[in-house]
Amino acid sequence: SKLISAYCSLDTRVAEVGKHVKQWAKAWELVGSSDGHLNSYAYTLLTIYYLMQTHPPVVPNLQDLASQSYDPVIVRDRRWGREIGWDCKFW
Repeated sequence: SKLISAYCSLDTRVAEVGKHVKQWAKAWELVGSSDGHLNSYAYTLLTIYYLMQTHPPVVPNLQDLASQSYDPVIVRDRRWGREIGWDCKFW
């Protein structure tokens, strides 16, 4: 996705750590949403979140940076019988 590509462009450690986390999850058979586990994309997002929370952070929160200066990018979710607008802008 564009979001993950943006994070990977900021620091090479994002892709490196993400690769190791996904390899670990596959080795322990923890990947596969059909089996009730997280999918590979979810592990990547968790890795990025972890790298934002380290001290000092490896990467910034791009969505927070975008909220400081850009108009919202609203994606409409019409599942479950109601409509919810999600702000999906970043950097």
